[in-house]
Amino acid sequence: MSTYSTSPLYNFINIQLVVNSNTGKFYFPDLPQLRTAKIQAISFYSRVSTMTKDINNVNLVTVADTSNCFLTLYSGNKEAIQNLPLYKLINVTQTQQGNNDGLFQFDNLVVDFSKSYVQFATGYAPTSVLPYSFEFGVYYIK
Repeated sequence: MSTYSTSPLYNFINIQLVVNSNTGKFYFPDLPQLRTAKIQAISFYSRVSTMTKDINNVNLVTVADTSNCFLTLYSGNKEAIQNLPLYKLINVTQTQQGNNDGLFQFDNLVVDFSKSYVQFATGYAPTSVLPYSFEFGVYYIK
């Protein structure tokens, strides 16, 4: 007897936000393939010994900077997720805040990435050397 899975097939996209200035707030690009996608989970990759650069050979943001950085996601015209600490999404390493599984669940949230952003805490000066990259993994279904 065959066994069939009733789970949806997840898609995955890797998103890089390359930072070339210390403006403090960094918006995602428009991502057409995610405009109507239902976000299942998001993971974040910071700079560790096993992973130091993104696919474009740009240094990843440091773990120290990640501890002072927050994610805001828009759904429609409102902030659905406001100031989520990035360290909650870390996928590859243990942080001083504790061990994270790196798959923060979003339960079918439709995100408008063109309005969404990452920002540092007010008054925080990043230690990462420019340019650097914020790298996210997004699991979604259509």
